[in-house]
Amino acid sequence: LIFKPNSRSNLRQAGYPVEYRVAAKTLVVLNPSGEVVLGAQAVFFTISRTKGLFGLVSKILAMRIPSLLVEPVYRQFAKHRGRFAFLISDSSWKK
Repeated sequence: LIFKPNSRSNLRQAGYPVEYRVAAKTLVVLNPSGEVVLGAQAVFFTISRTKGLFGLVSKILAMRIPSLLVEPVYRQFAKHRGRFAFLISDSSWKK
């Protein structure tokens, strides 16, 4: 996986068939088959690349129907993610 900011130049350079106004609002992933996935499906696709239980559960949730069902929850979480910052201690980011 390669992570890049959703900037106009990165979108053009990578050849993403996504408009900047869409990419500015949500996570965009171009999967190995060339399909563009957005939002919750993109998050689950990314996590599904990890091993263990989270990877397995995310692989299931990354499928089209389950990710569509979770999308409203993802949107609300993403909109208010700053309110959840207290759940992560500062020391965990300083390693």
